[in-house]
Amino acid sequence: MLTQEKVRELLTYNRITGKLTWRLRPDDCRANRIFNARFADKVAGVTCPRGYQYVRIREFGFFAIARLIWLYETGAWPLLEMDHINGNPSDNRLVNIRLATRSENGANRGTHKNNKSGYKGVVKQGNRWEATVRMNNKRYRLGSFETPEAAHVAYRKKAEEVQREFARP
Repeated sequence: MLTQEKVRELLTYNRITGKLTWRLRPDDCRANRIFNARFADKVAGVTCPRGYQYVRIREFGFFAIARLIWLYETGAWPLLEMDHINGNPSDNRLVNIRLATRSENGANRGTHKNNKSGYKGVVKQGNRWEATVRMNNKRYRLGSFETPEAAHVAYRKKAEEVQREFARP
């Protein structure tokens, strides 16, 4: 099992940049000499197309860097999802990551790219605009409005009420 001690032995964490860097490994075998020549003191991990960053630790597997940083800093493996507060999945500074349920993490999503209204939670139905907020497997239908702006006002109010600090209207 991967522990805080093992992560700290293999990697260093820069709290300012949110980056993990490979540590120099003991020069006691050929494999470590090859590793050090190639990776030591370099930023660990890769960024996937959606922006999330992952690292492979040979003995343990692939890990989301945000989860490793949580373990590195707190000593506890995150049992919930990791939420990036500012919505940038490549920003792994500890001040930008927090534990969240699936519903809370979804509440912090931005507007979908196929959104026609320009407002999160607002869709066109016929010639009117409907607002809907979701939280904890419950859908709050807020009504039908003349304009997308009016629907957005209703959405913001309800989102701040039920999604609290995870609301991102």
